[in-house]
Amino acid sequence: VAVLAESVDGALAIDLDLSFDPKSLATKEITPGNFFIEPMKFYESIDNKGGHALYSLGSLKPSNRQGVLVNIKFTVKSANVTTPIITFGPRTLVSVRDAKQANIIVK
Repeated sequence: VAVLAESVDGALAIDLDLSFDPKSLATKEITPGNFFIEPMKFYESIDNKGGHALYSLGSLKPSNRQGVLVNIKFTVKSANVTTPIITFGPRTLVSVRDAKQANIIVK
């Protein structure tokens, strides 16, 4: 799953607060995408039993483009799942240089 950023100018960091159904999915890996130049991972916590993941990354070089923030690899635990639901929690935020709004999209 690719998490994309659109309409971002001067992004410095991202905090992702993800929830998923632990009966049908398990988070295997979260890796930086191509959005940040020289990305640095600040924090990662994956709770597959509770269906929750926190991930923070950023760069000292502000990003002024659209792109993939992170790639998330999941293991499908149930063959009965047709469309797994992944949601962003209230702690998801994009820190930008000039406090402009950013959109995050899951594809």
